[in-house]
Amino acid sequence: MKKFLQKIALGSIGVFLVGATLQAHLLDHDFGADTGLQADDEYIEMTLGFMFPFDGTNYDTVAIGTNGGVTLGVGGVFAGDQEVDYDIWEDFEVQFTDVGNPIILPFGSDLDNDDGVGTIHFKTDASSAVMTWADMPAHEDSTSALITFQLTLNADGSILFGYGPITGSGDLTADLGEGIVVGISNGAGDPPPAKSDLSAAVNIDVNSQTVYEIWCYDEAAPGEDCFDQMTTTDNNGFDFAEETGVVFTPNMTGGFDLSDPAAPPPPVVLPESGGSSSWGCSVGPSDGTIDPTLPLLLLISLVYMLRRRLI
Repeated sequence: MKKFLQKIALGSIGVFLVGATLQAHLLDHDFGADTGLQADDEYIEMTLGFMFPFDGTNYDTVAIGTNGGVTLGVGGVFAGDQEVDYDIWEDFEVQFTDVGNPIILPFGSDLDNDDGVGTIHFKTDASSAVMTWADMPAHEDSTSALITFQLTLNADGSILFGYGPITGSGDLTADLGEGIVVGISNGAGDPPPAKSDLSAAVNIDVNSQTVYEIWCYDEAAPGEDCFDQMTTTDNNGFDFAEETGVVFTPNMTGGFDLSDPAAPPPPVVLPESGGSSSWGCSVGPSDGTIDPTLPLLLLISLVYMLRRRLI
């Protein structure tokens, strides 16, 4: 009986730790059905299995583009440009923030699967829709380097970007021949705020419907808008890696709370007064954080008491 209870305790702890690890990965490896979209600078309209709320409007339609993003449609009818432009970084304010439709870009650049390399997938249910660009090549070179990334829209209005590996022998950011835009905009022409560091988005609040990071391509010939927004002057600053991503959660100020589940958790801050600590766990008033060891200690105590009763 003693060994049996020890196995239960260790197994429960293992499940807890494995669950925490899996939650940190944003990429759903079940891509769903291939949309059949094999083209250059094209899109396909898809219907969601739910109404997706964004900036006070509900949407049931998306246009998935080969260039690494989607636009949202109103009741199946699009108000403006459905296409995600390949050079969106160069005329940034017009093609991203004033396109007429909300635009969501997990990796907006010049991608092209017209040669049959790379697939675009879509799956949906009553609460979420997942769009995956799998092994997509740059327009300039469809053989050397490929990127996989994913966009998830949830019925609660939250948005997830997830990133897979960049495979192959080439340098994707050099092959692109264009810059990269990652982010969200309502497309209403509002002036964009300063860019965010999305790969370091740990508990960041943005009070705007436009949230983005941008990487330029050619530092010798800056575009009108790109370099006005930039501190990094080329694609080499792109820093999303495999099994990383960012979550956008609507907040009460009309913007988003940004988080990165793959990032290390912030340190637990013990209260200076008004409480005590036991085994490193906060007891009493705190800042709202919960020491992750607390559920483990409770589980161990429960197993110990059960063991005493059964022996």
